[in-house]
Amino acid sequence: MAERKDNSALIALSELRAIEEDRVKQEEEDERLKLETFERKKRDEEEARRRNEEAKRAAEEAARRAEDESRRKETVEGQLRLQEAERRARIEAEAHLAAKRIEAESMAMAHAKKPPLGLIFGIIGGLVVIGGGVITYFAMQSNQAKRQAEAARLEKDEIERANNDYKKEIAAAGAALDRKLASAKSAEDIQKAKAENDAAQREAEERRASRAKAASVRRSSAAPAADKPAGRVKGISTSDDPLGGLKGK
Repeated sequence: MAERKDNSALIALSELRAIEEDRVKQEEEDERLKLETFERKKRDEEEARRRNEEAKRAAEEAARRAEDESRRKETVEGQLRLQEAERRARIEAEAHLAAKRIEAESMAMAHAKKPPLGLIFGIIGGLVVIGGGVITYFAMQSNQAKRQAEAARLEKDEIERANNDYKKEIAAAGAALDRKLASAKSAEDIQKAKAENDAAQREAEERRASRAKAASVRRSSAAPAADKPAGRVKGISTSDDPLGGLKGK
């Protein structure tokens, strides 16, 4: 009788031990599954973040290329307009000088018996003034083109430096995020790290945009008034008087 009781107690104890072992194993399995789920979610979120950052960088790079191309076209068009204005002014000046020379020769032939020295000297003086005006005009146009080219170069260099600094800041922010994600212990840690990374990227983008805008403003302030019609060359008259108002005494 006592022996049966001992056997029953041993059996009950063995069953309790088995139940406890099953409970411990189940808890360990639940913890393992929970950890695997957390790690998988962490990897998925990190991969999604990287894809989003790559897409964002590609879009920003495309926008910067388009902006650079627009500035290049603007510079080329400005140079073409300046060259066309110079060409027209040169043709006008040459035509006016030719007309005055022909008129002067005709008048000199008509007064060959008694040359009007005052008129001749006046014509020579007028031609000198016109020639000086033409030279001055083209010198001013050349200096203007040089200033515009230098302002465009400085703007391009500053924007390139801003873009390079932006890329470095984004890379540093990404590296910091990777370190934080690797040491994250909870979903809250992951969200905090992502929020800090987003803030760092926004600040970097704002600094880049601010530097690019400042460079464009400096270029605009250095450039002359935009595309005014070419003025008359000093000393060239468009009146019907072939001597441009010059009279001999």
